[in-house]
Amino acid sequence: RFTASCTRFDDLAPGDYVLELKASNKHGVWNETGRRLAIQVEPPPWRTAWAYAAYSLGLAGLLYAVWRRQQQRLREQSLQAQRLRVAVDERTAELRTRNAAIHGLLDSAGQGFLAFGADLRVGREYSAECRRLLGTQIAGRLLPELLYPEDAEAAAFLGQLLHEVMRADEPGQRALYA
Repeated sequence: RFTASCTRFDDLAPGDYVLELKASNKHGVWNETGRRLAIQVEPPPWRTAWAYAAYSLGLAGLLYAVWRRQQQRLREQSLQAQRLRVAVDERTAELRTRNAAIHGLLDSAGQGFLAFGADLRVGREYSAECRRLLGTQIAGRLLPELLYPEDAEAAAFLGQLLHEVMRADEPGQRALYA
């Protein structure tokens, strides 16, 4: 029973409602039939079908924009990789040409040239003159054994001497041995 002339229903969910009113006059006589009032409560604008459609379109647009940006990045990366491959291929060709020219100079100079590591094994790069002088392929072979194939004592001495040179910490010592 309400005695106020005004009432509020703030927390009604959206939907259709019927408000039934019964009142009495100043003598206390009640109107038994009352009045019926149909009320339709609309949802707030952010919860309407149009709002949800707009949300869906916005989300779809955002996803499409992200997808398009990712595709653009992939195309850019692909082009960059292709440019790098071309640059690497060009540089590789240039280095091969220089390497061939150097090998040609060494081979035509009539001098032996080889390189060996700290383990005294001959590297892959050596001149044709070394191959001619030693009479065999020399890559991967031990230098002292190539120079003294029939004198194990001389090969061992040279190996020991070269190991000392390779271990020398001071440049002066290396220059002295050289």
